[in-house]
Amino acid sequence: MKRYIILLTVFACISLNGYAQIENRWRIHLSGGSGKMFDNKPECGIQGSTDIHFLFHQNLGIGMKYAFFSAEGNWEHQETIDRPSLPSLPPLPPMFANVEYQVNRSINYVGPSLYANVPIVKSKLIISAVLSVGNTYCKSKESVTVKNIQSGDETGESDGSFFGSSDGNIKIVDIGGSTSPNNNIFIPDNKPFTETAFGSYAGIGAEYFLNKSISIGAGCGYFNSFCEKAGKLSRIDFSLTFNIYFNHNK
Repeated sequence: MKRYIILLTVFACISLNGYAQIENRWRIHLSGGSGKMFDNKPECGIQGSTDIHFLFHQNLGIGMKYAFFSAEGNWEHQETIDRPSLPSLPPLPPMFANVEYQVNRSINYVGPSLYANVPIVKSKLIISAVLSVGNTYCKSKESVTVKNIQSGDETGESDGSFFGSSDGNIKIVDIGGSTSPNNNIFIPDNKPFTETAFGSYAGIGAEYFLNKSISIGAGCGYFNSFCEKAGKLSRIDFSLTFNIYFNHNK
């Protein structure tokens, strides 16, 4: 018990000493740049963040962080579609189609955060870090276009016939999509859906002080979250930063 009391006393003394030495007790951070997702698509997008911290020690602070990520993209791959057959008839050859996905996604994050810094060059350059846990809000809108549906044999070679009527218009039942004369099927946009999940954010960067109140720099961050529909949303951010230090009593 005495050990804990001694440790708490030492920590309090260090904190009070650091608090007394702080010229500016508040820090506002602004950043922006690009983000790259690891296990989801679209892979690349734009991102930005802002946070505000109260410095209770010259190297430590507590506050709140907000970050956003926005991306849109499309990608395509080939799929094989097996067709059902009747017992009295020979098996039907499979169908082959190019499937194009289009996705618009925005991810917002907010949560409490801890801030720390380590001076490298006195009064000029510091390494700063932020760690935060909070809530993720993901909004997604997706659509699918199925292109060039053709029947073929098991080797994947087309027999030249299109799955549809003789005039090339695709006829699909119970798919909820529209048909077009170029053998494409457009499945209408799903209704945009929004999900909420737990998330975390960790960032590190370098700051160069132009004066006692303003610094500029660069940094990177790692965001992690998982949503049931959208899937894993982990990404890495690369940013340019602008920071303001001030004391509201002045």
